[in-house]
Amino acid sequence: MKHQEPLKQPMTQSETHAPPVPNAPKTKTKETKKKPRCSHKECRKKLGLISFTCKCGQTFCVAHQSPHSHDCSYDHGQDKRNDIQSKNPSVIPQKLVVV
Repeated sequence: MKHQEPLKQPMTQSETHAPPVPNAPKTKTKETKKKPRCSHKECRKKLGLISFTCKCGQTFCVAHQSPHSHDCSYDHGQDKRNDIQSKNPSVIPQKLVVV
């Protein structure tokens, strides 16, 4: 009579020391990315290729790109004043000394 070996059980992942395999999706799912929308409270139009990001941090469509049309909270006037002041320093002439 021959000596029979016992049936081997399949090795588990912990025994093989292999990294765990992520679960593959059962069906192919199409990743749907939502299109960005205009941040104007009444518009909410889907933005295509052309969109404008304001200095207040919001994105707008062509109709609402100007700060006046979307009641922008960013102070554009103060920004321009600071820009002019930094680029154009005041020039103070030297005093003439009379001998």
